[in-house]
Order: sequence, then structure tokens, then C-alpha cells
Amino acid sequence: MNDKHSDELDPATLQQLHALLLGAERLEEFLGDLVHLTVDALRMPVSCGVTLETEHRPATVVSSDALAERLDQEQYSLGDGPCLDALRRGQFNHVPDMAAEERWAPFRSLALAQGVRSSLSTPLIIPGHERATGVFNLYAQDTDAFDEIARAKAASFSGYAAGALGVALKVAHHVEFGEDLRAALATRPVIDQALGIIMAQQRCDAESAFEILRRASRNRNVKLHAVARGIIEAASGKPPSAPPFNPRV
Repeated sequence: MNDKHSDELDPATLQQLHALLLGAERLEEFLGDLVHLTVDALRMPVSCGVTLETEHRPATVVSSDALAERLDQEQYSLGDGPCLDALRRGQFNHVPDMAAEERWAPFRSLALAQGVRSSLSTPLIIPGHERATGVFNLYAQDTDAFDEIARAKAASFSGYAAGALGVALKVAHHVEFGEDLRAALATRPVIDQALGIIMAQQRCDAESAFEILRRASRNRNVKLHAVARGIIEAASGKPPSAPPFNPRV
């Protein structure tokens, strides 16, 4: 990790980050804890997600809540948006006010309809790589939510994410840490299918379905994708199937 990232974070947050780095056994676990630490450190209502590029399509590996997940997915469906633009160009995309933004009109309208007024997309660029491997996405319901301090903190957190991702991809074909990355990407369609079943059964929206799934995972002390798999098997009578995801190095 580059020391310049550390300068933007307070000692308590740095201590938590170091604990995450030392304690996480899997990349998915580290990134999941990282997005929640990011939300806490920014000290304002934000949603956070991590997008990774794969050989098939971009995929959200972890998210702080259903809103971040949904906004990411809408950009994938549209094929455009600040997240995908940051991934393609390897540059920050800061949207202070969605209502005044002239780019990405279809996504902008969807974001405004869900109460999102500003966003920040930070590319994850692994040292030695020419293009971004992923994007750290932040969404807020206030205009101008991401001031200079917030943007510096986001850059710090994305630096840690890129560093961890670099280690995972470097040894992806040799150790379990890299295999966990593939497994995390492959579970996204399974979770999406389970959310659809919950929404139909409970007649609720995606955010409520996501919370139901997360609560079941926490109460049973079972991984989110395992709970999702059980829901699909119970509804369809057969295990879910998902195409393999291979990270593009």
C-alpha cells in the first residue's frame, strides 16, 4: 500500500484498516468489511459498493446495502454510467448534483428517482496495470455530499481495496485467496435470483428483500450465498446454476 493513502485517514480508522488486513482470510470478507468501514468513516448517509471487471461483464462483489447494489446493476443493464465510465477510462467520476449532470442521462434519471443526488466512482488500479480492474462506488442522497475531504478518504479506501485485489489476482491460480475471488463473483447471480424470489413471496422491494436475506444469514450464521442457494432450491426443487466468472488480470 502507498503511504500517501494513510495521510488522509485518522489513527482510529487506520487501526481498523490494519486489523482488517491482518484478520481477513478471504478477499470477499476484506472487501465486505472495507465498504462498511468506508461508510462509517465518511460519517454521512452513503451507500458503497465494489465493482470488478470480469471476462463476461462487470459484477458487484460486495455492497453496503441494497441501494448500492441496485444502482450498480442498473448501470450494467444500461451499459453506461459513472461507474462503468470510471472502469473504462481509469479516472475518477465525481457527480456533485445528479439533477445538474449532463452525462449518462438514462442512469441519472434512475438515480434521481431513487433519491440519489450525488455519487463518486473511484477506479481500482493495481500497480503495474494499465487499466482499472474495478471501481469503488459511493452514492449519497444529498447534493455535494463528497467534498474534498470525503474524496480524499474515498481515494484512501480504494487504494487499500486495489492493493488487496492486486495480491489476490497475482496469486489467483495458485492459492485459495484467489479462488475466493472467483467464488465471490460467481455467487452474484445466485443472490440476485434469491432476491427475486423473496420479492415475489413477500411482495416487497429489492432493498427489503436484501435485508431479509442478510438478516437470515446473520441469524443462522451462514454465508449470504448459502442462504440464497437454499431459497432457490426450496422454490425450484433444484440447485441454482450460474456462469463462471473469470477476473480479467
